[in-house]
Amino acid sequence: MPRILTYKRTRFYRDRRGVTELPFKIFIIAVLLTITVPLVLVGLNRYTKAQNENRVIQEIGVLENAITLVYYQGENASLVVDVDFPDIVEYVRLGDGLYGDGGSHWRSWAIYYKLEGKGETRVPIGTTNYPISLTNSTKDGGLRIGPGETNIMIRKAYDESIEEFFIMATVL
Repeated sequence: MPRILTYKRTRFYRDRRGVTELPFKIFIIAVLLTITVPLVLVGLNRYTKAQNENRVIQEIGVLENAITLVYYQGENASLVVDVDFPDIVEYVRLGDGLYGDGGSHWRSWAIYYKLEGKGETRVPIGTTNYPISLTNSTKDGGLRIGPGETNIMIRKAYDESIEEFFIMATVL
């Protein structure tokens, strides 16, 4: 009657074959580990970077949605947004700040961000036909946010001099 569950027991030989077989098996295992461990570590490092980049994009999306929501509500509408950017963020900038003749124009329709080792990325706010003006009323190039947790107040205001609504962002 045949055995259904059979296994072969590994023997350690005490002769010439045992002297060469065991070290050869250990050598093969060491070579396989030497090849696979660095590949796994590189993959994990890239995965962590990709996860952090996705977190940044998600937080930028939260800001973009909050700005759009406030903009399409009534005058003096406001909203406080909590964002938490990972350490790979060098900066996030809301708008470009004031520029033009005497710093009186604040037309900027984007959020800019820069990650470690990468160039600046621009995320437009609003649509092509209806862009949303975004400022923090400074001439320093827009509101800058660094890594970590930040509370931002987003408020809709009206500029009577040019008869336009705009979004004001302030760190709390």
